[in-house]
Amino acid sequence: MTATAGWAIGGAPAASAADIDEAFSGTARNYGVFAAVGLLNNSINARANIAEGVVVVNSKGLSAYDGTGVGQFAVPSTVANDPTARAYGRAAPVGVGAVGLNLQLVKAESVSTTVVDGVLDVQDFGTLNIPVLGNLSVLTGSADTNWNDTVLTAGGRLGYAESNTGALTLLDPTLGIPLPVGIFPLGEADLGQNTSEVSLVPDSAACSTGLAVQSQVSWDFADIALFNGLVNVSWGGDAGNPNDSALLTATANGMPAGADLVVSELPDMTIRIGDASVELQPGLAIELDQVFNGSPVGNALSGLIDGEITYTGTTNVVEAANGTVAGGSLNGLQADLTLAPIPIVAPAGLGAAELGFERADAQVQAPLGGINCSDSGTDQTGVDQTGVDQTGVDQTGVDQTGVDQTGTDQSGSAQNGATQAGANQFGASGSGSSGGSHLPATGGSPVSLLMWGLGLLALGLATLGSSVIRTSRTRG
Repeated sequence: MTATAGWAIGGAPAASAADIDEAFSGTARNYGVFAAVGLLNNSINARANIAEGVVVVNSKGLSAYDGTGVGQFAVPSTVANDPTARAYGRAAPVGVGAVGLNLQLVKAESVSTTVVDGVLDVQDFGTLNIPVLGNLSVLTGSADTNWNDTVLTAGGRLGYAESNTGALTLLDPTLGIPLPVGIFPLGEADLGQNTSEVSLVPDSAACSTGLAVQSQVSWDFADIALFNGLVNVSWGGDAGNPNDSALLTATANGMPAGADLVVSELPDMTIRIGDASVELQPGLAIELDQVFNGSPVGNALSGLIDGEITYTGTTNVVEAANGTVAGGSLNGLQADLTLAPIPIVAPAGLGAAELGFERADAQVQAPLGGINCSDSGTDQTGVDQTGVDQTGVDQTGVDQTGVDQTGTDQSGSAQNGATQAGANQFGASGSGSSGGSHLPATGGSPVSLLMWGLGLLALGLATLGSSVIRTSRTRG
């Protein structure tokens, strides 16, 4: 393995793990809010992901996660183009991919490579003001990655990102437009903590030392106020607990039926205008005119805003039958809004806005046959080598159990008079031999072999005490 670069953000570098043959990956992504607005014929146009957490792990490199397109995670090009990079984590108040804003993005960030292990990076971003989009307070983030021998063999956290967001105000432009009802800011919330994590976890389905790759995301249910507080949204209904968190866990171990997606039970959403309320279950949407119906305030809003509110819940579920891929998404509230035309001021329409509160994605991919199983009583071809020597011949009970291996090497082939490493051998070489004598390097001529045999005969006679015979050796 050749290293071209090493990363350690926020601390001293540490030794990391060598590259591995097994191909596995995991991604986790979390948005507290994603927001977009196009007002006054798009003269005000902005989009951003807010309170973002991203974790990407791939044993074969991170180049596929560069950019902001589908399936990509905005991994910085310096990391994505590093062939040794294996794990990346980011927590950011405004995610990469904001359009139409000149923002200096700040983030907590950690990277691990096959050369340098990552370190924990914690940032306190304080209060962040974003033109048009609004402001966030009490915002902190942390990121951590680990790519080392301990995690790769015993399991543990590969990457982690966490965002903590307090009060949030969204889409509050100063337009100076007289409206019959004040609708800005369009959204307000108190988000709390969101987490994203990719790990290796013990899993004995493939072998006793097996590991599964797991991606897990969580987000808090936040009470939300829309349209300057005229519409209120909470999770859990009248009997629910809005402080609970949603949890999505994707796991794959590379064995049949070993891909699994587990989602915590999601509460209903309650939408209120004054004394009127509507309950919305996961997977459903409601048109705003249904929400506004029967309320004096709603009647005024219906002349300004159109669209729908969606509580999508769990989507994009994947559980591969062979156990190699698992994944899915969690979706909270999403409001797709059209701001109605206003005579003289905005006859073509005030604009459009999109608000999404909480979205999380998790996906994992494991190699067929599992992770960390190649050395557990099995060679790399998957053939059990217990009790078998390196040539594939079963040696159990052979040699040291009393079977004479004279004239046989470790492959079971007779070496009498045969040349090995340039020397003739009578008897066995290596462990388990009978201790037979070694011939001098004669080149194997008949005369020299005859003389050597006569020498042995003479030595035997001398041992019996009959006589002492001296012999000379002729070299070929």
